[in-house]
Amino acid sequence: LEPRIFKLLLDRCTPPRTKVICSALGHQIPEDVVRAHIRPFLPTVPLMHDCIGHTVLQSMIIHHAPTYMIQMLLEACPELIYKKTKSQRTPLHMACYCGVSIEMLEVLIEAYPDATNECDRSDRTPFEALLLHNAFEYDHNKLFSIFNVDTLGSLFLVG
Repeated sequence: LEPRIFKLLLDRCTPPRTKVICSALGHQIPEDVVRAHIRPFLPTVPLMHDCIGHTVLQSMIIHHAPTYMIQMLLEACPELIYKKTKSQRTPLHMACYCGVSIEMLEVLIEAYPDATNECDRSDRTPFEALLLHNAFEYDHNKLFSIFNVDTLGSLFLVG
């Protein structure tokens, strides 16, 4: 695993360290009490959103985590594929805005095919986001194939 991404995943998916909890509580409770009676009951948080509205999956997509790590995360917590940001973006939206690999797009679409039809707060589907931000980075035939261009063909019709 790449250390930077592994640290990001650990930071997002594990309860805070005992020292962090003690500090947040103003050091009024001894570490051994926090370790034994508070920390074990804090949930892991892969489904929660951070302060800017991203889940761990969305953060890993933004940081261009390898596809196999995304697959492992989705196997461990498949509900993440349905979580949206504050801007109503699915993980597939995030991937399209960030210019991830075709393989990553395929993994995300396979996990949640209906995400191709979801609109974000800007009223864009993931495919539209990709066209606006990263279309030239991909093999267009492959893109049309994985996004089922038959249902999106109206985007290419000129008035």
